[in-house]
Amino acid sequence: MKKLIILTIFSIFFTTGCSMIPRLTLDTPNSTPQQTDRSKAKEVCKGKVEMNEQGEIISCSKGYYRYDENYAKKERKYTFTEKIKNFINKLSASIFWIAILLLIFLPGVFGVIVGRIFNGATKALYQTIEAIKKFRKSSSAKEELDNFLRETQDKETKKIIATKRVE
Repeated sequence: MKKLIILTIFSIFFTTGCSMIPRLTLDTPNSTPQQTDRSKAKEVCKGKVEMNEQGEIISCSKGYYRYDENYAKKERKYTFTEKIKNFINKLSASIFWIAILLLIFLPGVFGVIVGRIFNGATKALYQTIEAIKKFRKSSSAKEELDNFLRETQDKETKKIIATKRVE
């Protein structure tokens, strides 16, 4: 069973290609940024520097050093159509996983239910046979019961009762 599950998972990943990537991000909103800004600034001053009105270095006394790294990400907004498509994609992925779970668990559950039904029917049959045995031992209408059973039972039922009677 483990090999079947592993084989199913690998076949899903290999046959879906890049369409599985959105499923693996798991509802990360706006995972594709519209704009990213990366900047690095390095200022070194070895001597006299003056500053202007915008705050940039115009002058410096001998040992000034500055290094900045900045990262800014601007998320894009989804359009209404994209929101609907994403909803359908998430829904189809959910239905897919529910179907996989049903394929794995439904045969077992079905087997348990059918087993319980047959177990109950077998138990009822054995209890009926035991009741008939007790009735035969304690009653005087034994011949009437035997005649009635011979008339109403078919060959298969008679075989089952005969094997149980031997036990």
